[in-house]
Amino acid sequence: MEYYILLEYQEKELKDIVKKSLQEHLEKAKDRYLQNVFIFTSKGIKAKNYVGVLKYKNYQFEILPKLIDNNKIAKEDDKERKIILKNLLYMLSLTRKLDIKENEIAKISKSKNPFLEILIKIYATSLFECLKRFIPKNYITEEDNLTVLKGKLLFSKHIIKNSVNQAKFYCQYDEFSENNLLNQLFYYVSRLLYFVSTDNENKKVLKFITDFFCDIDFKKTNIYKIRNLKLTKNQTAFQKPFDLAKMFLENSLIDMNQHKIKTISLLWDMNKLFEEFIFEFIRRNKDKINENLKNNQIEVIKYQKCKKLLYCKEIKRYCKNSFVDIFVNFKNKKVVIIDTKYKLNHDDIGKLDNQDIFQMVTYETIHNSQNAILIYPTIKDQTKEKIYKYKLCNSNKYTKQVNSKKEYYITTATVYLGYDLQKQTNKINLINRLSNILNKTIIYIFSLFFPKTLLLQ
Repeated sequence: MEYYILLEYQEKELKDIVKKSLQEHLEKAKDRYLQNVFIFTSKGIKAKNYVGVLKYKNYQFEILPKLIDNNKIAKEDDKERKIILKNLLYMLSLTRKLDIKENEIAKISKSKNPFLEILIKIYATSLFECLKRFIPKNYITEEDNLTVLKGKLLFSKHIIKNSVNQAKFYCQYDEFSENNLLNQLFYYVSRLLYFVSTDNENKKVLKFITDFFCDIDFKKTNIYKIRNLKLTKNQTAFQKPFDLAKMFLENSLIDMNQHKIKTISLLWDMNKLFEEFIFEFIRRNKDKINENLKNNQIEVIKYQKCKKLLYCKEIKRYCKNSFVDIFVNFKNKKVVIIDTKYKLNHDDIGKLDNQDIFQMVTYETIHNSQNAILIYPTIKDQTKEKIYKYKLCNSNKYTKQVNSKKEYYITTATVYLGYDLQKQTNKINLINRLSNILNKTIIYIFSLFFPKTLLLQ
């Protein structure tokens, strides 16, 4: 197995044979997003904004988020990489992409194994712990030709099967069995992962699980079979391994004849992950943020708030939707719209894309807000975090005529996520940082807050 580890937007040199193989694999991929994971360069590949793992044949590519400056990583080496991996697991956990407890993350992130082995370990360990308590059972409907009458007699099939032998009954009945779809899923996925894993500890646990399920029918299982499968009340303890098993099944290409995984692509878009992480962190720490906000308390925070964009008078119908990343309603009736942009802003005044400005002004107009925040990541350090507040020019500089009675403001701010986010002191730092951004955003006294040089001209 050949392993390649790289950060987002980092270029990695590859042999021509590996580069050609990867290019052909991605071109054949059914999932379009896979074709956007890498950019092919003259030397090799350059990662884009997806993080996670891609495995096919004897190649495995691991992409980690660029939360820290490359120069710093080069100096600190493995220590900084572990922090990045730990923060990625924390972000996936907080946004419910992975069901991992915070006390588990610290232990898992210390592993020297590739990211895929870490995910397999989480699945195998969680299922193993659940099976030590009990094996999930539920009622399944069976049909069989029996010597005794059981359940209900299927008369039409009974006539066909037992026209000669009248000592038998073709019946349909419910049986409380462990040979159900849930256990068949666990058995199938565990066996597939056993042949994928190269870690001895993972293989040992997966072998125990497959041996434990020796009385379960080994059936080909796909995501369509289990899409509507819901756990019963007595099976809720298996929710974590169930979600992980579905994740592996959904993101794998399986050779049904050999019962082997040909490709695994567990990838997450950092644009979406960063957006969901900021929302979840504010929502879960709302009370602590409110303590810092004092008189400007958060009342409601919503994710992807929708509002109709257009109204057609002729057909008397609303059409098209406008979604804001994060919608914050304060107790003093002020409304703030937060939009996350997972790209470097360089922390400079005026280094804003026009399309971002147009987007925020549109959001403010539609959602009846006068304040919007653009949050960017920074890869430098905490001391380099910046906050700038801008006012939209709504008057004509020649006639001095005001075009609108409302004044619209846009705040840009950077957030550093390169330190260990699980440490309590660092969590408090992030809480204080987000509180500070919100505090400065909802101050309306424009002339006292900053000079005219910060007007959006």
